[in-house]
Amino acid sequence: MSGEHDRPEFISFGRFRILPDRRELLVDHTPIQLGAHAFDLLMAFVESPGLVLSKADLLTRAWPECSVTDGNLQGQISALRRAFGAERELIRTISGRGYQFTGEVRIVAYVVPAERGDAEPVAGADALRSHVAEQLPSYMVPAAFVQ
Repeated sequence: MSGEHDRPEFISFGRFRILPDRRELLVDHTPIQLGAHAFDLLMAFVESPGLVLSKADLLTRAWPECSVTDGNLQGQISALRRAFGAERELIRTISGRGYQFTGEVRIVAYVVPAERGDAEPVAGADALRSHVAEQLPSYMVPAAFVQ
């Protein structure tokens, strides 16, 4: 079922909180200015904590149906690291393979079951991956999601 109650209410890691519906990143409850592509990359990372995401996966996620250079990706990764400040190591570069998000992700989501009208909280990266895989067109689902 698709609707306003089947998305994560928020995603947190350390001092940071993401409000997906508002496409907003907060640090210590203060909004951080992120561009659309940087936010798309951030979502790809938190949906795949600990997994190494290839440059191709990230380019497809942030720039669907567009042809851009690795420089665009590196620029947006740099923007995320600047937003993380002293915690810039949350995104690790894995030489020759891609990037890895190292933060401990906590997801709070409310899912409305089809057979009942009341919302149930669902927590965990697997729940978010499943939701994302169902909502995105197949060409946008990162390879790390395919099991």
